[in-house]
Order: sequence, then C-alpha cells, then structure tokens
Amino acid sequence: MQNTNLAKKRKRVGICACLGFLVLACAVRSSAQAGPPADLDAFVTRSMKTFDVPGMAIAIVKDGKVVMAKGYGLRKMDEAAPVDENTLFGIGSNTKAFTTAALATLVDEGKISWDDKVYERLPGFEMYDPYVSHEMTIRDLLTHRSGMGLGEGDLLFWPHTSFTSEEIIYKLRFMKPASSFRSKFAYDNLLYIAAGQIIPAVTGKTWEQYISERILQPLGMKTTTLSNAQFPAGANFAWPHSKLGGPLRPIDFVELDNAAPAGSINSSVAEMARWMMLQLNHGKFPESDKRLFTEQRSQEMWSAQTILPTRERNGPLGEISAKFAAYGLGWGLRDYQGRKLVGHTGGVAGFVSRVMLVPEEKLGVVILTNAEEGFAFDSILFHVLDSYFGSGKTFNVYWHGGAGAYEVGEESALMESLEGKRGVPRIKPPFPAVVGLWGSPTVINNVETLSSAPHILLDGAQKFADYGTPKNGGVRLFCLSGHVNKPGVYELPLGYSLKKMIYDVGGGIPGGKKLKAIVPGGSSTPVLTADEIDIAMDFDGVAKAGSMLGSGGVVVIDDSTCMVRFAQYIMKFYQHESCGWCIPCREGTDWLKKTLDRFHAGGGVRKDIDNIQYLSENMLGRTFCPLGDAAAMPTISIVKKFRKEFEDHLEGKPCPYDPVGTTRQLLPVLSD
Repeated sequence: MQNTNLAKKRKRVGICACLGFLVLACAVRSSAQAGPPADLDAFVTRSMKTFDVPGMAIAIVKDGKVVMAKGYGLRKMDEAAPVDENTLFGIGSNTKAFTTAALATLVDEGKISWDDKVYERLPGFEMYDPYVSHEMTIRDLLTHRSGMGLGEGDLLFWPHTSFTSEEIIYKLRFMKPASSFRSKFAYDNLLYIAAGQIIPAVTGKTWEQYISERILQPLGMKTTTLSNAQFPAGANFAWPHSKLGGPLRPIDFVELDNAAPAGSINSSVAEMARWMMLQLNHGKFPESDKRLFTEQRSQEMWSAQTILPTRERNGPLGEISAKFAAYGLGWGLRDYQGRKLVGHTGGVAGFVSRVMLVPEEKLGVVILTNAEEGFAFDSILFHVLDSYFGSGKTFNVYWHGGAGAYEVGEESALMESLEGKRGVPRIKPPFPAVVGLWGSPTVINNVETLSSAPHILLDGAQKFADYGTPKNGGVRLFCLSGHVNKPGVYELPLGYSLKKMIYDVGGGIPGGKKLKAIVPGGSSTPVLTADEIDIAMDFDGVAKAGSMLGSGGVVVIDDSTCMVRFAQYIMKFYQHESCGWCIPCREGTDWLKKTLDRFHAGGGVRKDIDNIQYLSENMLGRTFCPLGDAAAMPTISIVKKFRKEFEDHLEGKPCPYDPVGTTRQLLPVLSD
C-alpha cells in the first residue's frame, strides 16, 4: 500500500516536509550511487581527445573490492598496442607514499621515530643553516617545510644525471633557504631521497630491496618495477609522450634511479588498486590478516603536518573549492563535498598520474596517463567522485526553517523572511527567478517537491512517473487526519482512490459514525461531500470534482461535525495569519470571522448566509498572494454544500450538530 522503497530513498529529505522550505543555491546531494558514472567510457574518451592523451588506465576500488580496472587508448601513439589494466606507467611522486609507508613499518617496529633527528640516522647530513641541520627530523623530510625553495635541486637528478643519491644529499648543504624553517610549504624531491636513505641506514637493505620485500611482493604487485630500466623485453608498458613546444610525440624514458624514493616506481592500475585497498584498510593487506603498518601509523600519515593556503571563491566554484588543504606524510589532504580526500599526483617525463582515496566512503581512484596533461585526470577523477558522492550534479541544498507564519509559504514572502524582514509578499514583476533572494535569481520549492529529486535522478523520470497515472505521474505525501482510525503521512501514487485512502489506508471512521465531508488538499481547498469521494487523488481527478489536490492534507469529517463551526475555525486561522497588506484579505477575513462567530452563537440572520458567500467570492483573485483565495474557497464550498446547516442556526437556535464540541478536535489540522 505504502511505497516503502521510494520512502526509504527519500527519507533524508522527506522527513523535513512538514518543517520548512528549501532554498536552492545552485544546489541536492542525493544518496551515493552503487558504481562509477554510467557515461564513464564516453567521458574518458572525450577527455583524452580534449587534452591530447594517447593512453590512459583507470581503477576504482570501493568497499574492499575492485569495481573497475580498465585501459583506454594506445601505449604508444601511432602503434596498435592498446592500454589495458596491466599496462605499466610511471607513477612519479605517487612513489612518495611507498617511501613513507616503508618508514612507517620501521616506526611500528620501534627502530625509528618520526621525530628522530636526521643527522642521528644519517651521519654527515647537513643543510645550509646549522640550526636546520641540527633540528630537522624524519617528519620534516616528508612534509615539504624545510625552507628550501620550490623544486630546489631537482636538476641534480632530472634530466638524468650521473650523481648518486649520496652525492645529491651531500649537496643540500650548499642550497640557500628561500624561507625560514617550518614556516612555509614548498614542494621538494631531494629530502625524499634523503628519507629513502634512512631505510638502508637502519635495516642494511637498499630502498629497492625493502620496498620490494615488504610491500610489492606481499601485495602481489608482481609486475610493478622500481626503475624503468627494469622493463623486460616485450613487457606491457606505456611509452612517455610530451609536446616539448611542438605537437605531441613519444619521448625517451628518463631514468630516476638516483631519485628513486621520490618518484621512480612504474605500475599498473590493476596493481595500484591493491595498493589503494591496503591504504583504505589502514595498513592491512587485502584478503589477509597481516599488516604492513598499524592503524595508528595510517592516521599519522593522513594527518595534517604542513598547512597549505586555500583560496576563497565565489559562485558555483565556491561550493566545490577546498575549505582546508594540508600535506600529511607522503599524502596531500583536502576536502571535497564534505568528505576528506587523501591523495597525490605524480609527474615524470611523459607521464602524469593521480591517486585519490576517500576514507569515509572506502573509495579509491587511480588514473595513470602517458602524457603530461593533469587536466585530463582531474576532469575524470572529479566526474567519478561526483557520481559516488551524489547525483553527479554538483549542487547543495540548504534548509531554512520558516518564521512560523503561514504567509511565508508564499515564495516572495519567504524571501523577505529569510532576509530578516517582515514576511509579506513582494510586488511582481520582477519574479524571483530574475530578482530573488538578496537580489539574485532564485528558485524556491516545497521540501516535498524536492524530496522526489534524488529518486528521479537515480532511477530516471519514467520510473518515477510510472507510479502514478498517465497524466499525473509520480507519488505524493498525503497527510491523512481528522476523524479517521489511522491518521498519518502516507506516500501513495497519484491517482490513488480517495475512498480507499479513507477506508483502507486510514481504517475508516471511528465510533461507527458516518462520513459527512472531506477536505482533499489542505484547509485552503473546497470541501467535498460524502457522495464525492469516488475520485482519483490526482490533480485532474480532484479538479474534476470541484476542488484541488493542494498540499495533500486530507481531513476526514464525520457526521457529528458542525460545518458552520468548521468554517468558523478555518476563517479564524486565516484572519490571524493575514499580513494585513491587501485590503480585501485584511478586511474580508476579519469581517467573515466576526460574522461566522455571531452566526454560530445564534445571532445570525438569513441575509448573512448570502453575504458570507458574496464577500468570499469578491476576495477571490484580488490579493497579492493566495491567502485571500485560501480563506475564500473553502468558505464558499461550505456555504453552497451545507447551506441547510447555516439555516438551522437561525433565530437564536443553539448549534444542533456539535453539542459536545467534536469539531474542535479538527483544530490541529486546519492549516496546510
């Protein structure tokens, strides 16, 4: 009976339906999708063409499983060999996380501490400033805050040189600082070379041996290499490409063996997927109880060590720009759509790559390319993240509680209220879509309306429409109240029978009483009699019966109710809620309330009945907002359909219909 599946999907938003309104500012994050974007292949192809990338590979892991691992394009332009999930690419500075993880194992074993002085582990280590030489720790080697300038000393290893790692580290003492120690972020590679030398100093094994034995082999990264000089003949590897001031073309590999801990690894997305699963498992190997490092080390590597500046942006970019940014231990940190991102990029001659982890979603994405276009992997990465984080449409919803007045249900009055002004309607034009909240174009909708958006975006408009009738597709939240056994809010397809709603969904009328009238769409809609309930509860069906579906607030009225008192209570509400701006509404609701009060008390005359109807009809369409109509329409229908009850109150007679005040029980539900 109740559409429970759709109800579950809308629960995050739908619960707010009775509480306020939503204002969209280029704005829903719907529930996360179960997989990558449906158009990912086409999107990747378009991105590769736009940014001139010959080959690319992508892997996505989610909840401990590889969702996809796939190659696109060519290993080398103008050759036929395709990229697949096992094709090797240079991952550049994504190597730094491997170096940090190796050091984390030594911290776990108590062989080193992150805050050990470097000169104590590497005898002879020296920076330009003696103070820095004495104070620099292993943590400082990994966090780009030494005071060296951006990329200082990179020409010692790139393009390929004959300097050894030890010789490069020795030359640090000749490099003048660009800023004071630990005061500023400036990305460097040389200190990661030094960090890599900690491993043989402590273990007696080279960086290459330790990485291979402790990480690559246990992870099953069998084809991953620590040098591009290690590619065997016929191996499945991508070729580097660069434009070098001209058209894109293949270039020679640049060896980085003397800077290996900073960026020499070559891997595939299939094997990098296993690396991401280990990271998302906080150091635990996939499909094993064994660990590379402890969860404590994982949290340390993902904790901010060096703060990075962020840029305040306005407009749509402000919604997706980083609110914080930092560098951890071998990982960059930032936020996106309310989630913490842990990631790194990599760039070596002819290759750029990106690894991104979203710990709270247990999501990891790796993108490897054989060109030097970072925009290519960024466009794809954020397309994937948007898909997993929500609808793939990047916008946010802000919920604002109304000021408590019925009048601010009118869109322009709501905007006045949100701006801190009195909640009265604005003169139109200009309409809110042109000049709205704080002068900006604004679309305002009921919460219930927007709560259907996630379902439509996730499953498609047709599936949503199929719940209703051909001309009135979808579902509605019906608030069933009044004299009914099972009052409540029910989500039902449009077109559902009003009679079934009362007797099947609502369980009928209590106490064996009979049905007298129905309010089908909230107190502002014309009432229907007991003979008019064989209708479909959709816009066309209710309109054909002479009323409106309105807010879907269905009030059941039994035969013990006085319809004169019911009209009196409705008018009391609208007279109280009128803002007083429009004369027809201000004076009309006040006069009608006083007349109905007198009439129900036995002081009415026959002419009052016609005057009530006449005045109500003259309020219709003569106010800035619909509140005047909302007061008039139910009153007109009550007079027309229950005129005899008005006549039975004439000549000072006491109310013959409601001697015990059962109408008063309807008071809590008389507002839309």
